[in-house]
Amino acid sequence: MANLIRYITQEDPMEKMRRQKENENPDASAGFFNTPSRTAAQAADPDHEIRERMYPIIKAHEGNKNFPYKDSVGKITIGAGINIDDEDKFRSMEWMDEQKRRIRPDDAVKYRNVLHEMEGNNYKADYYEDKTPLRIADEEIRRLYDMHVNNDLKELRDTFKDFDRFPPELQNVLLDIKYNTGNVLPINWPNLHKAIAKRSIKGILDNVHRYQVGIKRNQWAEDEIRKIKRLNY
Repeated sequence: MANLIRYITQEDPMEKMRRQKENENPDASAGFFNTPSRTAAQAADPDHEIRERMYPIIKAHEGNKNFPYKDSVGKITIGAGINIDDEDKFRSMEWMDEQKRRIRPDDAVKYRNVLHEMEGNNYKADYYEDKTPLRIADEEIRRLYDMHVNNDLKELRDTFKDFDRFPPELQNVLLDIKYNTGNVLPINWPNLHKAIAKRSIKGILDNVHRYQVGIKRNQWAEDEIRKIKRLNY
């Protein structure tokens, strides 16, 4: 009986080996998001987090169209408010039709010219949905967004030397302003820059309003700034 009890209480050899491997590599059982390769990938792409947290917000603000349309000033736009009016940029897109058949760049440019020749710029984006067969995949929408944000963040860091030390809420608002208006330069936003330099939350709150955007977008920006408890960059 003693031998039987001793046999039952012994650790299974395979289980023992598994536990040894886990001790040698504690991340092995933690899943993909905690593996060393994932950590290295995040270190190599430090802007991953801000792109991820702002993607649904910018899509909500800008819309998310998989077809080209003319914005309020007549520029051809697609995805989350991406300007693709330039012919070379338009030609470089991965165009397809609604049946996911590839559309050649030369044919896509012909449709671009059709859009340019259309009168009026004040229609809603959905007005243009049936004006061309041009479509892009969700992956292409995301690729364009990532490229746009990467460029915006580079310029924001050139403009604000402490950008990476700003609280996430302030980073979010500055990125949204840059994405939406094209710049957050001192010449265009002098009072905002002064408030940031003085670390004045109230001053920042009073100067993030944009006259050319809707009430909801401005309200979002103000709500983000109100979340900030202190500025210690």
